Amino acid sequence: MSATRSRTRWLLIPVLLLGALAVLLALLLVGGWAGVSLKSASAVWPQGQGPLDMPEPALPVEPDARIRLDTLMERVPEGLDTSALGTALQGEGPPDPGLELPDELGPALEAMDALVESSGLQMESWGLTDEAPPILGVLAVARARLVRAWRYAEADRPDEALAEMLRTARLGLLLELGGGNLLSAMVGVAIGEEALGELVELVSWERPPSAAMLAAASAEIEAASLLPSGLESSILGECAGAEAMYDQMRWWSREQLFATTEPGAAAAPGEPVAPGGRECCFPFYDADRTIQLARQRCRQAAALSLAPGSQRVFPEPEILAATGPLDVGRWLDNSVGRVLLDVSTPGYGSFMARLDRVRSRRALALAWLAVLRWQRDHPDAEPPASLQELVPAYLIQVPIDPWDQAPVAYDPGAGALWTSQGAGPDGDDELRLELGMAF
Repeated sequence: MSATRSRTRWLLIPVLLLGALAVLLALLLVGGWAGVSLKSASAVWPQGQGPLDMPEPALPVEPDARIRLDTLMERVPEGLDTSALGTALQGEGPPDPGLELPDELGPALEAMDALVESSGLQMESWGLTDEAPPILGVLAVARARLVRAWRYAEADRPDEALAEMLRTARLGLLLELGGGNLLSAMVGVAIGEEALGELVELVSWERPPSAAMLAAASAEIEAASLLPSGLESSILGECAGAEAMYDQMRWWSREQLFATTEPGAAAAPGEPVAPGGRECCFPFYDADRTIQLARQRCRQAAALSLAPGSQRVFPEPEILAATGPLDVGRWLDNSVGRVLLDVSTPGYGSFMARLDRVRSRRALALAWLAVLRWQRDHPDAEPPASLQELVPAYLIQVPIDPWDQAPVAYDPGAGALWTSQGAGPDGDDELRLELGMAF
């Protein structure tokens, strides 16, 4: 029995040695592959170099307009519930008459008028490290104004109601074009879209505004529809704030997350890091590369925002590290930075689609108002055969849908107008309008 145990023990020794050698070989192969991956990544994107090495554009600033916006924010009544007001405006026609507006609304509306009357509104982007501005309070004031406009309409004052809606739409346009960041731009788009929807409902209501007010509304909407999109500057402003956040991550990763190559040699915030000195022990986060990639994404999005929506093609995610035969090495050189970018980069595509929609609705509403005004002036005549017949008496030019740069479609026989996104049975209902109303 003892001899058998002795032979078994001697047989286990080479087996264990072979297993240890296999594990060591595997570790060497993985380590060598990781080193090649990191070296390849450094060759693809050397330190301090990016695919678009251009200075950041300076955003214009108009301090007085920012002061007026801050004043409006300060005068938003406490407890003004923007969600409740939004729900009240979702139905057709006047909102629930039982919905009460606060008595303190007057000063906020006065501040809103002062902001609306300003021109050339431009503001710096709010940094992501700053306290978020109460811009949603401005949305609440705008919705309260739309509710008050319907109160005027119910009191048989439709011209005043339309004037209130036009003021609200202008506020949305100011924020859309001059907010300097995506938050304010998208709040502006939301305000403008709601004001436009309520305006169409008011004109279609049982007591429509006068011909003079309809002409004023047409001129206002036409002026807005001819302005270029302001989304590019908002995207660039947002990216400027994001870069500051990524740069702050540099110090956090070196001081808090990782050790340094020298004990007690952590870099202080704001202190430059010399090449080869005070670097993190593992390159899991590289602020320079993160900022370079963020800048590339930002500029791609800014360029795409200038193209018609039907022609936008969003690029595939970038691969910065050589992957080799396996995919597990992707972004190994800057994994923390890559995850940070993926989590924090806004969905630029959804913002662009929302703006496309409201700009298309402006073009459609403009054509719709022109036909309705023509019908009011020619009650016994056949409808115009084309929108071109309304130029120049009712339109400066045939409205163009910014989505595909095509004219708004018009069928006089069916009494309908639509844009390409509203065409067909599955099209957007809000991008089709019927003309079956009589003044």
